[in-house]
Amino acid sequence: MKKIIIIALSLLLIVPEGCKKYEDGPWISFRSKKNRLIGLWHVEEYKINNYDSTNLIKNRFLFQIGYLNRDYDTRRVLGIIDNEISDTSRSSLLGEWDFLDNDKKFSMKFLESINGSSYYYTKGTGPFGTFKVSKWYIKRFTFDDFWLETNYEENIYYLKLKKDESYVS
Repeated sequence: MKKIIIIALSLLLIVPEGCKKYEDGPWISFRSKKNRLIGLWHVEEYKINNYDSTNLIKNRFLFQIGYLNRDYDTRRVLGIIDNEISDTSRSSLLGEWDFLDNDKKFSMKFLESINGSSYYYTKGTGPFGTFKVSKWYIKRFTFDDFWLETNYEENIYYLKLKKDESYVS
């Protein structure tokens, strides 16, 4: 009888680890992907080839992820907001997002640079820029954390985003 209990407890500890969708969790979520994703996200950490580049973009850029509902379709919209632009809408890059590979990857496709943004945004940096498409592996996806990693043009980019709790979608 003790052996059965030990085996059952062992399975309870081993099986959930193998069932996780994302490398860094969570094991289970009771919120839909849409409810976890929609919102305003702050850059918490940004690395290029394991070199910490967080200070370059942390306080400057925000990621706004949402849906745009129209009578004829619903679009998944993505904006990178530049806090250093004084314009009211402040978006510098506008694009679309999608989930890929059974929701294990996240695609970002930037379509245009808006609000008179400079050449920097058009050319961009790494996977962020006008007409750039990047596919990111989702490392962690909770209501508050969205961690992504991609190999873009021979460089490894790691992006940790933290949701702004004061933002109302």
